[in-house]
Amino acid sequence: MKLYYSFLIIFSSVFVFSQETISDKKKAFDKCTTGNCKITRSIAISEYYLELDKIEASQKWLNYSKKLLIKYPNDNQQYCVNSLQSELFYYSGLYQFGLHEAQKAIKLAKESKDSLHLSNAFLIEGINWYEMGKIAKAEASYHKAKKYFP
Repeated sequence: MKLYYSFLIIFSSVFVFSQETISDKKKAFDKCTTGNCKITRSIAISEYYLELDKIEASQKWLNYSKKLLIKYPNDNQQYCVNSLQSELFYYSGLYQFGLHEAQKAIKLAKESKDSLHLSNAFLIEGINWYEMGKIAKAEASYHKAKKYFP
């Protein structure tokens, strides 16, 4: 029984101590000295808020990323912003806007030849097509997603 409790304590601490909190992410953001670092960290904070279903906070941090991308353009980070914006629009029920952002992400992923990003963008496009009732277009997007990253 003593061994059981030892394992329980060890494994539970792995889950508790391995998780980064929002304050940890914000501290890391505050330590950034370059624009690209700030963009990366603000996107991570936005994703974290999305995981917590705090859409407004997520959008706030994503908007900050967009402003920084104007000063410090980076196609990979722009892909992340478009992809995340598409998800935020989807969760807000704004499927047409989500579709548009997913299509911008598809274009960037094609230019970078990143199959994982391309697959993810087609998946998000398909989800938005589906929600708009365009089942055939959604299915085509899903097949493209599978083709690029099975």
